[in-house]
Amino acid sequence: MNLFDLKQAANDGVPEAEFLIGVFYQNGLVFQPDKEKAVMWYSRAAKKGFAAAQYSLASIKSDGLADGDAGGHSTSFKLFLAAAGKGFWPAQDAVAGAIELGYGVKPNPRKAFLRAKSTADEGYTQAEVRVASMYQQGRGTPVNPKQAIYYYKRAAKRGHGLAAYSIAGIYKEKPSSKRNNTQILAWLHRSAELNYINAHFELHRVYSKGLYGQSIDAKKAERHKMRALELTESLTLDHLTGWDDTV
Repeated sequence: MNLFDLKQAANDGVPEAEFLIGVFYQNGLVFQPDKEKAVMWYSRAAKKGFAAAQYSLASIKSDGLADGDAGGHSTSFKLFLAAAGKGFWPAQDAVAGAIELGYGVKPNPRKAFLRAKSTADEGYTQAEVRVASMYQQGRGTPVNPKQAIYYYKRAAKRGHGLAAYSIAGIYKEKPSSKRNNTQILAWLHRSAELNYINAHFELHRVYSKGLYGQSIDAKKAERHKMRALELTESLTLDHLTGWDDTV
């Protein structure tokens, strides 16, 4: 479908098309970024029960809300809940986060954990990371490093760099040993392979100071430092893409 046909479908009230036009306006794709128009198109699709639009509308409305804005958070929570009810994984995870923090609903860490775990067990990566962190920190469930590692590993297998980095962090908290050092290095390298910036910075530190049983290696240290800087620069440029400096 070309852009003309997409716009025609959106004007005719097709929710999938309305949602895509909203995405274009929100992200500055094809059109200049326009939050108000994004909200308008998302709203049209959301009223028809289109889950992705309900989720996107809730996200854009909650962005920048102050913690004390109960009304705003309540509106976003209802939209997240509506999308979650249709089995939309990102919305299910957002509902868990809102329940834990008390955004638009009374905070309930245990209920948040159970919701997040249900979504994680269905295979949603971000929920796996959330559940792992809750096990790691004891939020809504007793601290359980073994279960934290289990869910982080699931997410890491799907390419989540922070998950791999977090596994290294758990092994850092264990008593120093050859086995634990091996695990730390393995997961730091895996995280770096997934282009997680902090992993490269940490490996720079490892090889600069000879940590975790490694010999000092200036070349490896410099290589990881340069890669971290490259990724940081790339991330900065991505955020600037579509920026309209005339506004």
